[in-house]
Amino acid sequence: MPPSLDHPCRGSQMAGLRCAAQVASSESADERDSGDKYGTRRLQPGFAVGVALDISTPSEQHTADLRAVTGTSYFYFFFSSILSSAVLFPDLLIGRGCGRAAADEQDAVPGLRVACWGGSTGYDAYDLYDLGEFDQKGGVRTKYGTKEELQRLVARAGAAGVDVLFDVIVNHKAGAEYTEPVRGVRVEQYDRLKEVTGRLEDIEAWTGFDYPARGGKYSSFKWNGSHFSGVDFDEKTKDYAIWRLEGKKWAHDADEDRGNYDYLMFANIDHLHPEVREELLSWISWLDSQLRLGGIRFDATKHISKDFQWDFVSHIRQAVSPDWLIIGEYWHLNADFLAELIERFDHQMMLFDIPLVHKFRDLSQAPEWEADLRTVFDGSLRRLKPGHSVSFVVNHDTPWFVPLAYALILLYEGAGTPCVFYGDLYGSFGPKGGRGEGTLELPPHHAGVARMVLARRHYAYGAQTEYFDGPRCVGFTRHGDALRSAGAGLAVLLNASSSRQRAEKTMYVGTQHTGECWTDILGASGGQKDRVVIDEHGFATFSAGPRSVAIWVDATAEARDVVDNFQLDHDIYGLMRSERTDESQS
Repeated sequence: MPPSLDHPCRGSQMAGLRCAAQVASSESADERDSGDKYGTRRLQPGFAVGVALDISTPSEQHTADLRAVTGTSYFYFFFSSILSSAVLFPDLLIGRGCGRAAADEQDAVPGLRVACWGGSTGYDAYDLYDLGEFDQKGGVRTKYGTKEELQRLVARAGAAGVDVLFDVIVNHKAGAEYTEPVRGVRVEQYDRLKEVTGRLEDIEAWTGFDYPARGGKYSSFKWNGSHFSGVDFDEKTKDYAIWRLEGKKWAHDADEDRGNYDYLMFANIDHLHPEVREELLSWISWLDSQLRLGGIRFDATKHISKDFQWDFVSHIRQAVSPDWLIIGEYWHLNADFLAELIERFDHQMMLFDIPLVHKFRDLSQAPEWEADLRTVFDGSLRRLKPGHSVSFVVNHDTPWFVPLAYALILLYEGAGTPCVFYGDLYGSFGPKGGRGEGTLELPPHHAGVARMVLARRHYAYGAQTEYFDGPRCVGFTRHGDALRSAGAGLAVLLNASSSRQRAEKTMYVGTQHTGECWTDILGASGGQKDRVVIDEHGFATFSAGPRSVAIWVDATAEARDVVDNFQLDHDIYGLMRSERTDESQS
């Protein structure tokens, strides 16, 4: 969860983003960072190790689309709830959640109500053992379906060579069956090491979890106040605050933001409690027995004891699977800190490249005369740990920059393992703006992103030559690999200028391409110069239109017809067809 979410029921616009995928690397097999025991090098080209869908059974056309764009190293993210351009987090599958209303309903997390219910997105975690099997908190099925449906989904994905990653929410719990009288001391919101009054208060906290509907199946463990270190609500006074419970300390190795950022929301799990540790390790082993998974996304690692994280990851490696892909969500802007964290975990966990996504935001929102594309990778995790960084793109209300960012994370060698957000391919669901609930809107770049994925699969190989020599226009080329698409390469030009005059740059692609006629697969050259010929020295002058990216490839390259003619079935759930039918009948 992001550091700006102070209140436990506030602002979770990212909460609906679901499921992810990892498929094999199209980049050089050479790792730039050491200790790659669990890095991308263990993945073989063309082998998919993770995509999952969470809405409904995909159509046959969607299955064909999925096969067409996999076989390259990237994550593929899906969602099925209300989202906005502020979505930041690639979140995956979750168990049953539950929630209560925020003090201000307009600030409530989408899906939360006074009582737990089936519409929860899962961050208000209630019962980790309930994947849609027990009649509790309003029904059997979760927002995303029943356990049987989830198991069929995972099995179907596995049959297609795709593994599912599971979103592990073990930082806190919500939706307790009963309150308990506990004592706690109030701490400051923005400095959790400072006590407000310095005295213990008697409060009624929601810390009793019995799971009566489950009746002890899978686990007889019942949570009580001793298993938590902090809470945020006093049922007796209806007061919201942060209380550190009597006899408890914040984890000494949680993040130092806000003094100590152990506490995030709801009833904060005490990971140093031996019974808690044993239960959570037992749960992750149980999860492996229920679903054929390819790994996990470890949520809110900024707020969890690093000692416990090490125990958790080590347990997975030793008792669950040595091959699981583990991705930690640690929201921190210092790449050196993130790189040190990767080393602390012996390179067994990848991390999201948070500094890079913030750089994308800054460049996209900066005044044009201040934006400098040459600095795009400055301070990013991919510079230090390219084999263990996961890169993604956010639409910061500047949609023109989204294709540029995708070109960088998908086609630039050493940009980390890239993510492709579902909404950037298949659109986002309403309500949003003036659109009603259930409506679907496609982003203007959806076709271009799909072609970039294909370009990565077929052409993003071989040596790379960079031309980061202008603040508003940068480029790079990939020379191709004889074993991939008969040696075809590509040239990428990014133009951040709004000037009507298209940007041009002369770049080297290799003498092996002499005489080839290259064209832009995205059509971003402005239509005035739609083809270039590589000269005898391996150079050509490439162009891109205003505020766009152009991706140049040999017009006769292997699989070029596939790229040019690929039509993504973006309406995989028939929503747009239904809208057209309604309009025709009105």
